[in-house]
Amino acid sequence: MNMRGFMKIVAMIALGTIVLICGMNYRLNRVVQKNISEDLRNDGIDISVHYGSYLNRSQLVYDLKSVTTSNSQVDVFRVLFQTASVLQDRSFDEVILSCDGDSKFMLDGAYFSELGSGIWSAKCDVHLENLPEHVMYLSGASAYKQWSGVKAAG
Repeated sequence: MNMRGFMKIVAMIALGTIVLICGMNYRLNRVVQKNISEDLRNDGIDISVHYGSYLNRSQLVYDLKSVTTSNSQVDVFRVLFQTASVLQDRSFDEVILSCDGDSKFMLDGAYFSELGSGIWSAKCDVHLENLPEHVMYLSGASAYKQWSGVKAAG
């Protein structure tokens, strides 16, 4: 095999790898987008999801792209919970919370799965109350202090 033939094979493998990576992340995001768009209350909230570094299937990146002024904080959290629900059959070690491509915080993957299990809307207030104690900086340190008071009954 000459050098030109070898380079063609390398280029085809590289191109195939890129197509495979894009396809994996496209399918992941499409599943979430389809679910989110079915709830009209989510209009005005733009998110995307992809695997960590687009390759790491044990890490999910949840990226909040934009929110209109007509959306509330509860709307934003509902979309996060709905995303967890639609991805509950997948296992992640961690979920990176990003804003417009800038990674800010992370959640433990097991907790993210917990957010998606069951009927989240019935426990929305409990999830909202407990969420801060599960939010971590990217270093793994807790982003918020643990709550030590009395919690609402759930």
